Amino acid sequence: MGTVHTVAVHFRYDSYMRRLANEAVQRRFTKRLSGLWNLSYSSRLVRLSLVSLHCRRFKTDLIMCYQILNNHTCLNPDDFFTGSTIDFTRGNAMKLAKPRILCDRHGNCFLFV
Repeated sequence: MGTVHTVAVHFRYDSYMRRLANEAVQRRFTKRLSGLWNLSYSSRLVRLSLVSLHCRRFKTDLIMCYQILNNHTCLNPDDFFTGSTIDFTRGNAMKLAKPRILCDRHGNCFLFV
């Protein structure tokens, strides 16, 4: 178990550093456009009608979750999500169960579920 956790930590760190590098490339590129060098990154994005890469990744993740839950992909929803046993929902037939975590360290990790 320790080996898997160590590999997962390195993978998360490596992917985090790649995301930072990609965001830095977008920051530099938008700064080099004429008339935008003195604006903040968020102001440049607003002026160019763009969203940050972090926001795009988040939207893409939400869309993928929706597609998996509604069987629009060849992936099995039971492999990713656990359904709740509660029968009543507010206008939706699907309710996901959130597993109880024992400490903050395990809150964002799927290895300990």
